[in-house]
Amino acid sequence: METGLHDRVALITGAASGIGKAIAQALASEGARVIVADLNEQAGRSATAQLAGRSPARFVRCDVSDEESVAAAVDSALETEGRLDIMVNNAGIITAPAALIDSQAADWDRHFAVNLRGVFFGVKHAARAMLQTGGCIVNIASVAGMGGAPKLGPYGATKAAVIQLTQTAALELARYRIRVNALCPGWTDTPLLDGLERSKLQRQIPLGRLGQAEEIASLVVYLALDAAAFITGSAIRIDGGIRS
Repeated sequence: METGLHDRVALITGAASGIGKAIAQALASEGARVIVADLNEQAGRSATAQLAGRSPARFVRCDVSDEESVAAAVDSALETEGRLDIMVNNAGIITAPAALIDSQAADWDRHFAVNLRGVFFGVKHAARAMLQTGGCIVNIASVAGMGGAPKLGPYGATKAAVIQLTQTAALELARYRIRVNALCPGWTDTPLLDGLERSKLQRQIPLGRLGQAEEIASLVVYLALDAAAFITGSAIRIDGGIRS
């Protein structure tokens, strides 16, 4: 039985673990042909193998901070699948919390290289691949980009920029039937939180728990469906009620 995304081609960055892995699994379960892109080859190939039976998935090594690497991943999708319908720019980092007066320039540079430049490269090259066919681009931002984020200055700044980039891309690409949206998760129980105090984060959430990667993934699936064809340029919170 065909499902809502049958044979559509999806490329997900940072798909070896956490939210990206859950997105890959959810899209595959809906019938999409999934390309797992990640810098970690071992984890990426493992995540791809776990999609067996759901999708004819494959892995591509991709460093989102390197434009040539992102372009090559998109080109690979075109060469092997003939098209690209869904691009999820998920890869991101977060470093140990630090006040602005204690933060280091190297941390800012790394956040901007991965969290912002990586999304820009993904949008740019996915849009190039979708100009004739249309498509859906989803950028994973954060509620930290929608208000002040104490001790998470570089992370919050890059995620705020991702939201603005999303809105600009949506306006520029609408004429090509390319929809661009951002998801803004709150604290989600993934390896990205390793090194942070989960119990403290959980107390900030009105619903009283951390989000689950599968909950983020389900919203990505919806945005990729034809049912969401009138949604573009949105920054959608999925945060358990946090208000920055």
